[in-house]
Amino acid sequence: MKILLLENDKDVAVEWETVLIGAGHEVTIFEYGEDVIRRIDRLHQYEGFIIDIGLNGDCSGLDVLEKIRNFSYKTPTIVLTSSTNESDARRLFGIDPKVPYLSKLIHTAEHPETTLFIIESWNENKGIKVVSLYGYKFHISLATDFIWCIYEDGTKKKLMITTHKYQILRLLLENYMKNGDTVVVSKEEIVNKVGCKASSVEPQMVHIRKELPADVAIPNHSGGYNFEKV
Repeated sequence: MKILLLENDKDVAVEWETVLIGAGHEVTIFEYGEDVIRRIDRLHQYEGFIIDIGLNGDCSGLDVLEKIRNFSYKTPTIVLTSSTNESDARRLFGIDPKVPYLSKLIHTAEHPETTLFIIESWNENKGIKVVSLYGYKFHISLATDFIWCIYEDGTKKKLMITTHKYQILRLLLENYMKNGDTVVVSKEEIVNKVGCKASSVEPQMVHIRKELPADVAIPNHSGGYNFEKV
């Protein structure tokens, strides 16, 4: 996802940038709310906003969020604060009651679990399912035949696969683990769910293997397939 991060503390911004890129996202950092407002007609390119309330300059994070919502952007947003100001909470509720309000004293870049969980839920809402596998994140589009692999360094690769290959890989990714054990998906299940010929499964698997990271294998277990770390 392409995320706008509005944060006046440069060290904090860099920490958050590192966390978000590590989770497979693209990040653009702004220090001043005025700079975001000046670009109000170009914010459609972003898929998520993370906004700190306390900023340098004349605009607070809530001023920025209010402008964004008044411009009819419904982009998913997280608001961060280092204070416990009740008036800020009331104002945020008046602007958009659905926006999560997280304390930077708890939800810091060192403990980003809640924030990353919320961001992953944005993916679910926009039709993208994220599957983690051996340190990689696979973003599966539920509306198109696209799958992206996000590497640990943040590199993003779109897998060059056609419809049946997408359906096969999606089936394997969505079912690779059950109750803590790796699942072998049978050729019969692939044929039934994908609608391809049994004779075409292995040739298509050959192509899928070429698109995956070098340390991720899909061995053939007597007509069934799963993932293994090489």
